Amino acid sequence: MIRLTIDGKEIITQQGKTILEAAREGGIAIPTLCYHERLSPIASCRLCIVEVEGYEKPMTSCTTPAVEGISVITRSDRLLKMRREFLNLILTSHPLDCPQCDKGGECLLQELAYEHGIEKVEYEALRIDRKEAYATPLIRYWELRCVLCGRCVQACREVSGRAAIDIKGNGFEARITPTENNDCISCGECLSLCPVGALTETLSPVKGRVWQSERTDTTCPHCGFGCRLTLNVIDGKIISKVISETNLPPNNTSLCIRGRFGYDFTNHEARLTEPFQRIDGEKKKLEREEALKITAENLQRLSGEGKGIGFIVSPRATNEEIFLISRIAALFKNGRVASSASYHTGKVAAAFRQMGISPGYRYDTIRTCKTIIVAGADLLVNNHLLANKVREAVKWNGARVIVVDPLPSALARIADAHLKITPGQDAEVFNALSRRLLLDDKYDKEAETFEGFVELRKALMAEYGDRFQICPLSPLMSSGVEAEMLDKAYGLIRDEGNTGVIFASGITNSGESLAALLNFCLLKGLQKRGLIMPAALQANALGAVSIVKDMAPPDELICDSRISGLFIYEEDPFHYLNGEMVKNALCQKAFIAVSDLLPTAVMDYARLILPSAGFAEKEGTFISGDGRVRAVRKACRGTAAGYEFLNELSGRLGGKRYNNPAEIKSELQRLGILNEEGDTVETPGLGKARFAAS
Repeated sequence: MIRLTIDGKEIITQQGKTILEAAREGGIAIPTLCYHERLSPIASCRLCIVEVEGYEKPMTSCTTPAVEGISVITRSDRLLKMRREFLNLILTSHPLDCPQCDKGGECLLQELAYEHGIEKVEYEALRIDRKEAYATPLIRYWELRCVLCGRCVQACREVSGRAAIDIKGNGFEARITPTENNDCISCGECLSLCPVGALTETLSPVKGRVWQSERTDTTCPHCGFGCRLTLNVIDGKIISKVISETNLPPNNTSLCIRGRFGYDFTNHEARLTEPFQRIDGEKKKLEREEALKITAENLQRLSGEGKGIGFIVSPRATNEEIFLISRIAALFKNGRVASSASYHTGKVAAAFRQMGISPGYRYDTIRTCKTIIVAGADLLVNNHLLANKVREAVKWNGARVIVVDPLPSALARIADAHLKITPGQDAEVFNALSRRLLLDDKYDKEAETFEGFVELRKALMAEYGDRFQICPLSPLMSSGVEAEMLDKAYGLIRDEGNTGVIFASGITNSGESLAALLNFCLLKGLQKRGLIMPAALQANALGAVSIVKDMAPPDELICDSRISGLFIYEEDPFHYLNGEMVKNALCQKAFIAVSDLLPTAVMDYARLILPSAGFAEKEGTFISGDGRVRAVRKACRGTAAGYEFLNELSGRLGGKRYNNPAEIKSELQRLGILNEEGDTVETPGLGKARFAAS
């Protein structure tokens, strides 16, 4: 730790911090425009200048390191005059259209101009508005509003790992333009960090000032990372934009394309607003009371005939909705619940229980890992923010990255080793790495006490004989990985205990691959001093698996001839199963009810169609991939139609009817399924770790 004085106040900070960081830690404000704590210092605006005793000229505090014993002044007539001059230069060609600018009322430049007493522009210069296309059609670039601070360019490179935009030209000709490599992924990182109104989203036709809107913090409804975001709602019903300015975990200010722009469906014109019944291909509108009666009577009739009743629930439904469905299913003798969460998260949960591995982890642990393996997970398509966490570990901790994937996934460009496997052959790669750990005597010795160690060693060493000697890795022709690249990957993990493994459905699609990966993790001892991180593919996949203990995969339920009645809640099996198989199976069912927000393919086979609610109309909770409980908060007017139908259906069938979602949350907490918001869901003791059969 070092000591320095800023404006007469003694500040104690860590070695390596800048004067700006030290000042902020001490509660001393220094004006900035281009600086952002998540980016490397840019020092383009010059507004953060300070005077350091012993030096003639002021220095930019965002780039000047704090040094033991120095004395710093942040406020003086000289500094104020210089900052005013810098602001006047920035405003030279900046239009004074604050009343019509999208950022009016919450613009950093506007605040700085007011703070420094600037009421008119001292200098004028002509600047041409080219109205050029931006890197993505989802964002508009207002060239005349741009102050060329460089935040957007820096964010694109450092946070998103792309190079989609750059500064082109000099002087008044300078502007932000797309690069020629078409590298944009529409994550909106540039939009989020722009301090003025130079970048705006183009999705919503309805705009409004901050004082005309209501803002609600909630959880993203898409993947299972658990991003926090803020919905900007106008007139209580229209989501005009998504904001991510709260620098809170797990995503801080970042979002992916789905989180930032994937909200237009909430007010789509095709949205279902009332229940209807399909009779001989014709649609008949129903009152909700009549729909409840038809649903309850048909399910009770089929159950009374000894037929099975199946419920298929979305892993993007809230915990409270999933709990209601599980309780309704329990009212029937042959009731079963299925979800697409079973295909990945369900398999992981079962494997973790079988092998005694705790499922809990913290995203921050990624940053401490020295080597990170990303296997079977395209973190651009899903869990994009996990890729950002890996890039942070590389940037700040010098982490080494190994990608195990047949295709050039999101992190392949920064990978130290890319194992381009043949699809489905991951097991051979991880078995080869485990075998080498055994041969080199580099495995965690506690593994010898685990059940199944002797059998695993025997199986892995079979082709070498049961002896411990260093053997060269032969080419793995069937896996598609060259021995040289595998040897390089092994070199990165051999002596590194603090290793992280991130994996997704590319691994869990094969039981053999999942077992091989987890066996490797246990041999390395990652369950106690590393990271085993299964990415959650849907917003509440972990919640669904935690609530429905005997969850079935949807294809099993659909194809089970004993199941005659189906209630499908916010799921469409046609999205992830073979269409012909689903079609043939559904045609054999006696009764199908479907509840969803928008028309889906499965509704063509339903007798009863029920409207559901969008995520912005719901109140409840998700359990994110890291096991933490995150709140889903109501931001728009309107009823949670799906939840209310389920609650009333439960009461009609003889089950409990709850007063509100909070009562169900309390029930889930009482059962030990949920903790308080932000807390990690605890897992009962799993006993000692065990190896899976190889």
